[in-house]
Amino acid sequence: MLIVELIGGLGNQMFQYAFGLSTSVQLRVPVKFDVQNLLDRTPRENFTFRDFELGIFEGKLTLATKADTLLFTSFPEEYFPRLYYRIQRKLKNARRYQERQHAVYDSEVLRVGSNTYFEGYWQSEKYFKPCCETLIREAFTFKPPLLGPNRILADQILATNAVAMHVRRGDYVTNSLTNEVHGTCSPAYYQQALASVQERVGEVSLFIFSDEPEWVHQNMHFSVPTTYISHNQGSASYEDMRLMSLCQHNIIANSSFSWWGAWLNGNPNKVVVAPQQWNQVTSTDTTDLIPSGWIRL
Repeated sequence: MLIVELIGGLGNQMFQYAFGLSTSVQLRVPVKFDVQNLLDRTPRENFTFRDFELGIFEGKLTLATKADTLLFTSFPEEYFPRLYYRIQRKLKNARRYQERQHAVYDSEVLRVGSNTYFEGYWQSEKYFKPCCETLIREAFTFKPPLLGPNRILADQILATNAVAMHVRRGDYVTNSLTNEVHGTCSPAYYQQALASVQERVGEVSLFIFSDEPEWVHQNMHFSVPTTYISHNQGSASYEDMRLMSLCQHNIIANSSFSWWGAWLNGNPNKVVVAPQQWNQVTSTDTTDLIPSGWIRL
């Protein structure tokens, strides 16, 4: 059995699910997903709590129980059954495997054995596209029907040469630690990205998505027909990802949420622009994070 830890927001959970599903297929071993840390509400400084969000998709998954994870747990010395679990781990060759380097593809994951607990973000399509792209796209089919204003927007998007632009702010701005790690993409990046798309595809209509739509409406303006989407908040925020995936082209933020909006875009001729600098640590290697066909600015 494989167990993959789920952590972070929707985009991160999607990477972890895609990694777990594709690894399960390639190793021919069942996979379960552990949400214990995801749902833990122990107070932590500079931390944004998240919820399990994958239920919006058609893809099936099995959640790991506490009993499932015991095989991979280190116990304190005073814990009485520790010898039993130590023996079981040895007999079943059970191990924990932690992502070696964030956003860098690790080919060793397929050699670690069939009883493994995986910890990490696994943010690269190299884990799943070569073997399971169709399967992953099917799994990430949105389950709820398009209704109301989102149905109207979808029709507008499909009738035009639509570009989705995602502006990620939220805790990237309000949380000092998160801001220090990630930072935000500048308005200049978005202007340059739009110009790059226009050079390649001509006239476009722009649809802007953000977790701070009011800030964007006040501070970012463009010389093309622009629609600011502001109503998909809270538990309905996934609708922004769905609408982004329906656009012809995508300009993404340094965000796994908009990464998936662009990746799920089924247009074979799509133009996707991503930021050259994904986070504030310029030495971080993100080569494997951005698909080779996307443009980096």
